[in-house]
Amino acid sequence: MFWRVANFGNTSAVEAILDRPDFRLEDLLEEDDLIQECKALNQRLIDYLKRPESVTKLLEYITQPAPSDAEDKRQFKYPFSACEVLCCEVEAIFSTMLDDPTMTGALFALLEQPRPLDCMLAGYFARVLVCLLMRRSHQLLAYLQSHQEQLPRMVAHMENTSVAEALAHTLGADELSATLMAPPDLAWIGSTHVLQDLLDTLGRDAGGPARENAAIVLSAVARSNTCPLTHSLGSAEFLDQLLTRATATGGSGADVAQALDVPIALLERRSQLEQARQHYQTEAGPTEADIHVEAQTAAAVAAHAPALAAMLEPAQGAEPQLTPFGRLDPPLGLARVKVAELFAALLGVGSDEAGVAVAEAGVLQRSLALVLRYPFNNILHAQATRMLLASLEYGSEELLLHLFRDCELIAWLIAAPQTVEAQQRGGGPRLPSSP
Repeated sequence: MFWRVANFGNTSAVEAILDRPDFRLEDLLEEDDLIQECKALNQRLIDYLKRPESVTKLLEYITQPAPSDAEDKRQFKYPFSACEVLCCEVEAIFSTMLDDPTMTGALFALLEQPRPLDCMLAGYFARVLVCLLMRRSHQLLAYLQSHQEQLPRMVAHMENTSVAEALAHTLGADELSATLMAPPDLAWIGSTHVLQDLLDTLGRDAGGPARENAAIVLSAVARSNTCPLTHSLGSAEFLDQLLTRATATGGSGADVAQALDVPIALLERRSQLEQARQHYQTEAGPTEADIHVEAQTAAAVAAHAPALAAMLEPAQGAEPQLTPFGRLDPPLGLARVKVAELFAALLGVGSDEAGVAVAEAGVLQRSLALVLRYPFNNILHAQATRMLLASLEYGSEELLLHLFRDCELIAWLIAAPQTVEAQQRGGGPRLPSSP
């Protein structure tokens, strides 16, 4: 322990084990003081743990499932202790792991397991991987560049949230990567097929968690300042595939919401960069590439505006929902809220072509009708307010004419308080509270 003084006090249990001539790694993993001794850089302990055979065994515990008849120590204690040792940021152990490609490949052996992965081991794998990316990103990314098959393997396990988070870190699609990863080390990722693999995962017929995690990773890429895939998301081909799948018949609300998160992030990217520049008072802001991506995204969403606007109509066959307000039949649903958010982001771009597409698709009329139909849905109201404000601020003469003539905005505002009444609709009287 760090407070131990030479020739004073009791010898630690770890030292006692190291003094034995025939001790095993498992003897150390069972000791509660092991992690503290590692962080204190106990030289005898580090010299043992950095051996290739020791690191191999540690990696085996966090990547290979225990036999079904194994003791609890093998199933839980050893993997936990092994992960903690590998995450102690001991440079000697990191060197053993990364200097030999075979040893580094042992970490990714978990991805060769059949689906679904063990959640505990996947969590340990993600912790160690992120730790290596923080401390030795150059070496680890160099390994992945020469072993690019590891990225598709990670995508194949998108139903596991830990693997999805690890992939986002690996792609540089998180705030931590912006400060710890050098852009030249990430450049090779731009030539991989990981975007298409994620898009294919988003369109799977089965595996809801996989679709959700794939959308989360894609949204993180869209908002990233360091990921080399960010600008590739704005390609016309990619966005057309994404929006076509989002508007396909039979998609659930969750599927639509997950898919539309990506274009929303791309449309809001420039404004977020502008806000960050003003907040931090820096010269860094949107680049020409960011502006180009925004324009391409706006054009793609405008092209799909009729199909997206049709999704604002009441869902057929949806189960009624009982709320404190009353019975909602049909309920608003996550899909329609996300479509409204997408159109709000689209109008915020200030594109005349986008405004024309919104007007021709009847988006504003449908949105105003939804506000009256669901008077207590604040999320919907916020998106409708964004649409109106963006139309008034950035709208072309044609869009403004549509807003005041076709949508009858003034009449709608005057009649709304009388049209919407704060009473229950079909929900029945409240039951008295029990004494």
